[in-house]
Amino acid sequence: MSKRVTICDVAAKCGVSYQTVSRVLNGRIDLHKKATVRKVQEAAVELGYIARSENRKIRRSRASRSIGVVLDLTLDRCGLDFCRGVQAELIRRNYMPIILSFDSEIPAEELVGILSEREIEGIIIRPGSGNLSALEKAVKKSGFPVVSFDDPLSGIGVFDHIVSDDESGLQSGISFLLDEGHQRFAGIFTNGKIMVRRRRLFERVMAGFGESPQFLNIWDFEDDRANERMVMDLLQQESKPTALVVGGDFMFPAVCSAVTKLGYQMPNEISVLGFCEGITSCYPVSVLQQDGFNMGIQAVQLLISRIEASGRTLPPRELRFESRFEFNGAAPAFA
Repeated sequence: MSKRVTICDVAAKCGVSYQTVSRVLNGRIDLHKKATVRKVQEAAVELGYIARSENRKIRRSRASRSIGVVLDLTLDRCGLDFCRGVQAELIRRNYMPIILSFDSEIPAEELVGILSEREIEGIIIRPGSGNLSALEKAVKKSGFPVVSFDDPLSGIGVFDHIVSDDESGLQSGISFLLDEGHQRFAGIFTNGKIMVRRRRLFERVMAGFGESPQFLNIWDFEDDRANERMVMDLLQQESKPTALVVGGDFMFPAVCSAVTKLGYQMPNEISVLGFCEGITSCYPVSVLQQDGFNMGIQAVQLLISRIEASGRTLPPRELRFESRFEFNGAAPAFA
């Protein structure tokens, strides 16, 4: 049997990257010089790649029991737990996960294009902070059943969506802190897409209580000591906040260290509430627990049910998982 031609073969013949080949063969020729586009197209024809890609539907008619999973594994613990849940459920159901992690060098839409050349049956994707319109176009072109996690894919047909709903949990947490006497709040977030969404949610919830918090919207991912100093500066202001709401559990070490170095007791004098994806028993913080693992399991079940529908029309479905507010430690004691 002759070896199947891949985009890597075309790339090797042209002397370009496989990302370039993927973009050209998926119609994104505006991103490259005409000479490069022509060279890739001619090499694909010569190697027989185009003839094979035109037979995708025939290949897909043979069940591969493989599912593509596209997400950024560096974003947060919830994403990692989600991926673990997806993998566990796919393997339990005798499906093979093909897990691809995108970044600034290889955007999600290119990975979807690569998967569209493989013998898979569906895609589970977390869109991330890239070019959503380009990703939606790639997903639509792939023709696969798709389930998105966190951010919905909109305007391109019937796609299922699964999401963590943090609003009710955050309302419970803020209400608890207000009842315990907190009057000055500060939010600590980064400029990442997920963090921006959480910051806006925090602002909306606080506005509902008639409160206006302070914000620290920068974070050094390379130096926790710098983060510690920023938090200490925040807590040494004349009108220092007594409640800190942080965007992710990776911030807890620096935040808690800053509080204790200033001599404050947690949570008696300074309370910390965080969006939590992992185990935080070693920190005296209150958390919004997110069940990424179970969301991954449910994403697989949504996708497989759509695959097994076999041509029957199913309405778009959205599953929302509420975060749980969990208070850790003693109630704050104010003078």
